[in-house]
Amino acid sequence: MAFWGGRGSWGSVSADGVYEELSGAEIEPALDLLRERFERSSGRAAASRALGPAVVVFRIRLAEPSGRAVSR
Repeated sequence: MAFWGGRGSWGSVSADGVYEELSGAEIEPALDLLRERFERSSGRAAASRALGPAVVVFRIRLAEPSGRAVSR
């Protein structure tokens, strides 16, 4: 993941982790968290949607994040 700030500032993140598919009671709290973060960053509500059979909800458990940044 990379991000840029103003006037030549930038940062990037690389992370190693373990992929885990969520199931049952784990799914809705994870989606609620994503909706909350979307609403906070975008300023608009994220609607709930029905999940179809092909939808996979997952998390990545971080083992070792690393990154670099330049602030100007």
